[in-house]
Parts: sequence; structure tokens; C-alpha cells
Amino acid sequence: MTTAITPEAAERAAAALPGDHRWEITPEGNLVLMSPANARQAKIVMQLAAWFVRGGIDPVCVLSEVGIHTIAEGLRGPDLAVFNAEPEQDGPWASTDELAVVIEVFSPSTRRTDEGDKVDEYARIGCPQYWTVEPLDNGDALVVVRTLGADRRYLAGRSVLLSELLTTDANGWLTGGA
Repeated sequence: MTTAITPEAAERAAAALPGDHRWEITPEGNLVLMSPANARQAKIVMQLAAWFVRGGIDPVCVLSEVGIHTIAEGLRGPDLAVFNAEPEQDGPWASTDELAVVIEVFSPSTRRTDEGDKVDEYARIGCPQYWTVEPLDNGDALVVVRTLGADRRYLAGRSVLLSELLTTDANGWLTGGA
């Protein structure tokens, strides 16, 4: 008999390792330990967060690495989450009722999960948009925007360079425009 790991046990496991580690729990109850975001990922997350705030989104609705419940026992900490209203707390986790978009920035260690498992998990909880960001060698990044369909699957999305995205209206992207 396998017992799913608790958030408290995940915290203890991450704290026992040298350095600072992020963690998530898969819907199957497996612990996933990740290295901290690198400087390039952190810069992209901050650029996107600032863009949303400049676009009029309340800063309390633009949260980096906030814990959210996905399906079954899943607990994820997306690189950036934007909510339509300040999320209520569900224990230490943010409620997904007002979730508008989840953004994951690829790294070599998380790309497979960001493109696979998380796409399904975020769709199944009804997150209207799921964005992935791939840092490019030229210093820019490719943003892929997926929108949730009626069947709770993401539709093939529009791609845009981060440098171009940051010159547009953030609200237009949240309402499906732009």
C-alpha cells in the first residue's frame, strides 16, 4: 500500500536537501523536487508579472509560485498565476475559483512535465488559459497561449515572442483578444 505524501512531508524533504528546492505533488501523490528557478527564468516571470500589473491587473492577483490544487492530490506551484480576483486561501493554497491563466517557463528539468502532465491537470481544473514560455538563445522567449475548450482540453494556441507580447495590452490577452 502506497501513501501519498503530505505537503508537510514535502516541506521536510525539501528542507533536508542542501540549497533551496521547490516542490510539487503529482495527482498520484508523488513528490517532485526541483531546483530553484535560474536567473533567466526569474527575469521572464518578473517581466510578465510587471506587464500584467502595468496593464491594470491588481498585484494581489498576479502571483509567482503560488500553490494551487490540481486534480486528485495534486499540488502545483506554477511559475506565474493570474487570477480574476484576489484568490481565497484554501489552507496554504490559493483557491482556483478565480484562476485566469497559469504560466510555466521551461527549463531543461521541467519541460517534459510542463508540456505534458501539467497541460492536462490545469485543463481538468478548468483554468481558462495555460501559457508556456520557452527561453530562446537570442535572449527573447517564445510564448505559447493555449485556451480551454468546451471539452476541458486546451486548443492549439497562438505563439508570440515575449518582446512583442510585452508591447501589447495584457487585458486583451486575458479576455481572449490581442
